Amino acid sequence: MLIDPMIENNLNLLVIDDEKVVQDSLVGFLQNMGYPVIYAANGKEGIGIFKKNDIDIVITDLRMPGFNGLDVLKTVKGFSSSVEVILMTAYGDMDTAIAAMRAGASDYIVKPIKLNELIASLQRTARYQNLKREKELYREKLNQITAKHQEEFDLHNIIGESPAVRTVKELIRIVRATDTTVFIRGESGTGKELVAKAVHYGSKRKAYPLISLNCTSIHETLLESELYGHERGAFTDAKEMRKGQFELARGGTLFLDEIGDMSLQAQAKLLRSLEEKKIRRVGGQREIDIDVRIVSATNKDIERLIQENKFREDIYYRLNVFVIVMPPLRERKSDIPLLANFFLKKFSRETGKQVTGISEDALKILTAYSFYGNVRELKNLMERAVILCPGPEVLPKDFPPLNNQRRQFGLGLSERDFGLDRIEKDIIEKALRRVNFNQVKAASLLGISRYSLIRRLKKHNIG
Repeated sequence: MLIDPMIENNLNLLVIDDEKVVQDSLVGFLQNMGYPVIYAANGKEGIGIFKKNDIDIVITDLRMPGFNGLDVLKTVKGFSSSVEVILMTAYGDMDTAIAAMRAGASDYIVKPIKLNELIASLQRTARYQNLKREKELYREKLNQITAKHQEEFDLHNIIGESPAVRTVKELIRIVRATDTTVFIRGESGTGKELVAKAVHYGSKRKAYPLISLNCTSIHETLLESELYGHERGAFTDAKEMRKGQFELARGGTLFLDEIGDMSLQAQAKLLRSLEEKKIRRVGGQREIDIDVRIVSATNKDIERLIQENKFREDIYYRLNVFVIVMPPLRERKSDIPLLANFFLKKFSRETGKQVTGISEDALKILTAYSFYGNVRELKNLMERAVILCPGPEVLPKDFPPLNNQRRQFGLGLSERDFGLDRIEKDIIEKALRRVNFNQVKAASLLGISRYSLIRRLKKHNIG
C-alpha cells in the first residue's frame, strides 16, 4: 500500500484502548510508520491527554469500562469539530458503530485490526479532515473579507495620483495576479503595509489570512517562537502548544515588516524554511509543510547592511524577487492635498465634527513642509488639526506642531521660509544645543522620532 507522506507528517494521533496488546502492537506499529502517537489506557485518561495536546485524530475502542468510545466521541466533538474520531469495534457492535458514525465519527475499523485497513482509514480520515478544514477556513475568511476588508482590495486606498504612486499601483496590479515573493522598500511611514494588503487582498490567496509580523517589535529570543510556534514544555513559559505565524498564515500571506532588523541567526533559519517549505516548532520533532506567500518590507539600506555583514546576501536574493518602492512624501508633494483631504474626512467622521475643508493657506503650509515622517506624520497632523479646529475649515493655526516648533526657535511663519533646508537645519542645530546635543531629547523637543532626526542629521551633515 502507498502511504501519503504529506498526510503522515501532519498527523498527531491519540490511541485509546484498555487492552495491553493494543499498546504493544498497534501503537508501536504506528510509531514505526512515523506517526506521533500518544496512548491512553481508558476514556477519561484519553480526554485528559486530548485537552493538553494538539491532536488531529483520535482512534478509540468502542467498548471500554466506564467512559466508553461514544463518550469519548461526544466529548472530543464538543471541544473541537475539526478533530476526527476513528472507532475500533468488534463484529457484534456493528449497530453501535453505525450509530457512532451518525453521531460524528469519521470512520470505524473492525477488530482484530488489519494494519493495512488502519492505514487506509487514517488516510481517508486525514483527507476528509483537510478538505473540511479548508472549506471552513475559506468560508470564515471570505466572510471576514466581505465585512471588513472590502475596500482594502481597492488600489484607491493607496492615495495619490503622482507619477511615482501610479507606478506603485501598476506594479501591484501586475504582481498580485501571481504568487511571486514581493519585497517592499521605502522609508518609515510611507505606507508599505498598505502595499502588502493591496497585494494580498487582490490575489488568489485573499480568502486566507494575511498575517503581519514586525521584526523590530519582537525580541530576538522570542522571534523564533513567534514565527514557528512552540510545543508544550519547549521552554519555561511554554505551558501550551502554540502555532506560529507561518502556520497561522497557511494558504495566505505572511508579511514580514522591517525584515532588515532580523538577526543573522534568525535570517539563516528563515532561509531554510523558505527553501524547504517546511518548519519545525520550537521543541518539536516533526516537520510541518507550509504554503504561504512571503511579502517583506524594510526601511533600511539592505545593500549597505550586506556589506557590513549584518544581512545575509543569500536571503536577500531569496526575498528580492519583485521589488516595489514606496516614495517618500517629500518626493510626491502633489499628493499632499489629496492625502490631507482624505484624512480630514476620516477624522471628521470618527470625531463627529463638521470639518469640511482645508484653507488655501493651510494647504500651502503642508505642501511646503518636508515630511520626514512621511504619510504617518501627515496623518497625525491632520488628526490633531481636526480635533483642534473650532470651525468648518482647517486653518494654519490648527497645526501647532509646526507653528510652535518655529516660534520656539525665534523663526517667523512666512510662506517662503516654510520647508526650506536652511531653516530646517537651523531649527535642528538650535534644538541640539538647547539639550546639550542629546539626540533623544532633541527629537522629543522637535516633535519627531529619533530615527527621523538621525536621517535629517545625515541630510544636513550635522555632526
